[in-house]
Amino acid sequence: NYSHIVIAKETSIDDYPALRKALLSLPHIKGVSPQMYGQVFVISGNRIFALGLKGIDAETESSISRIKEYLVKGDLKDLSEGSVVIGKELALYLGLNTGDSLKVFSPLGKAYELKVAGIFNSGMYEYDLNLIYVSLRQAQEMFGAKYSAGEIAVKLDNLYLADKVRDDLQKFLGYDYSVKTWMQKNPNFFAALPIDIFIRRIL
Repeated sequence: NYSHIVIAKETSIDDYPALRKALLSLPHIKGVSPQMYGQVFVISGNRIFALGLKGIDAETESSISRIKEYLVKGDLKDLSEGSVVIGKELALYLGLNTGDSLKVFSPLGKAYELKVAGIFNSGMYEYDLNLIYVSLRQAQEMFGAKYSAGEIAVKLDNLYLADKVRDDLQKFLGYDYSVKTWMQKNPNFFAALPIDIFIRRIL
């Protein structure tokens, strides 16, 4: 699920709770949530393949994305250490349901047996096949980034103000931070998906 603005740093963001509080006090910002994204490997039977894994804060994620609306099984509040939320297409491909286990290998080479806590359906095949969600705490452990966030996702009260708010945030945060809008962050989507559909389904 895509937010309007994503804030990152060359190194990880260690002070994300304080940063989240500061950002929420600024004009046009209505949601802020820390996240961490990376590639993992999944093994099912004799198949092994790469997936995108996103670590989220279940309490704040619904303020910046539609993942809660997309859930067709399970509950986001059940996403804790040791569990995972997967897309409908991946569930069909692997024959998984809630309560089943998914074996995931982190980039550090450690294996994790994660219980499926929920299944989402965004209506976008590639997205529902290739992205899984875990808790931020779980992602921190898997990527060796204890107490840090990889990015801060921001939701605005008007997505068409993204360019202006991005400029304001860059000045507010300074140039240690990278601030990108949803269009800058996801250019490949627009090659195959009209912007109005992207906005309707994702933002």
